[in-house]
Amino acid sequence: MAKAKVEFVPLKDSLGVEARGVDIKNMDDETFKTIYQAWLDHGGLMLIREQELECPDILKFSERFGEIDMPRKTRIDHDPWMPQFPQFIRITDLKSEDGEVLGALGNGEAYWHSDMTYLDEIPRASILYSCEVPDEGGETGFLSMHEAIETMPAELRQKIEGKVQLHDHVHNAAGWATPNWEEQTDPRDTPGARHPMIIKHPETGRAALLIGRRPYAYIHDYELDESEKILDEIWAHATQEKFSWHHAWEPGDMLIWDNFAVMHHRNPFKDTKRRVMLRTQIKGPRPIAA
Repeated sequence: MAKAKVEFVPLKDSLGVEARGVDIKNMDDETFKTIYQAWLDHGGLMLIREQELECPDILKFSERFGEIDMPRKTRIDHDPWMPQFPQFIRITDLKSEDGEVLGALGNGEAYWHSDMTYLDEIPRASILYSCEVPDEGGETGFLSMHEAIETMPAELRQKIEGKVQLHDHVHNAAGWATPNWEEQTDPRDTPGARHPMIIKHPETGRAALLIGRRPYAYIHDYELDESEKILDEIWAHATQEKFSWHHAWEPGDMLIWDNFAVMHHRNPFKDTKRRVMLRTQIKGPRPIAA
């Protein structure tokens, strides 16, 4: 049987690629190496459509990218959403008949962020597969952090060269304070990791901006007012529409993104709509300064 030829179609000139002609369940090592390199070459964002996958298929594919990063405290009682597959985070708005929440993040907006930068070692990649999607809303947007730093005005970049940012651990991507921490009023006091603001990509060596989430962030070596002012300028630059690409989901879509290269967010959707996504994360190193 002739081997299927994978076609790569850019999602945007400078961010992302769609891999066509891919069968994730029956992928050989040579095809994966080609896909992985295309993922790196196109800014750390890849779309693969029209897959019919079960949890073992997604896990097998995810493990090709590296060691699975087990979800942390996805529920108050620390039980996984899916006991038979604890490697997954189920992202959904669904509830059981008795009102039990069956997944993470609900149906509201998840603001621009990189995943779990409040940890010393942040996830290298996230792999998100769509099982059920609403007919409107719930789109996922991405921003290139390579472009953000490479196009940053020199005067602004100079303000963050060599600087370290504190990344808030109290709140999640939807802005909620988690039950594991007390609310903070001063960003300088919030628990969380400290990372260089301009990092070196662990594989390509390309510079990227690492800013995590905007609320409760703080740049060391600045007074709080000055830190807030600079962070507002940084975010206004980094979140420009020209750096972004947005995906409207269909069932069977998979997105793989590089947490060292892009930020992402999710649009809200009506609470009467069903949305079920399965996500795995890949362990990564501690970010290093560019």
